[in-house]
Amino acid sequence: MLSDRYFTSLCLFKVQTVRQILSSVTVRPKSECMQFLSTRKFDIPTHVYLRNAGKTDTNLAARSNRCEHFECFELGSFLLTSSTSSPWKCPVCDCLINGESCLYIDQLFTETSLEAQQKTAFGAQ
Repeated sequence: MLSDRYFTSLCLFKVQTVRQILSSVTVRPKSECMQFLSTRKFDIPTHVYLRNAGKTDTNLAARSNRCEHFECFELGSFLLTSSTSSPWKCPVCDCLINGESCLYIDQLFTETSLEAQQKTAFGAQ
């Protein structure tokens, strides 16, 4: 007589707040971001567009280490909307993102986006 076989597993998950995750995401300096952009051929838009900008107060432009596109997504909004989904996927290209260690903040795009928002807020052209 064959005996039944059973399998048991235990999964531990570390629950983190958006603020905790943001503090662990790498910031890539402008020079590295320029290098990334210069090694790819994009149809660069005439305006800076940050996907989901304004939905949170962070306005941090981010990409995954696997992303090959010009466009960034707003990191705070991404973390809020992705916190309950698994696996994470880039909102621009749908590539898999394996946790916050695969994300980086694009300092060049973040600063450019903030400058554009300030000019718009003050009515500058």
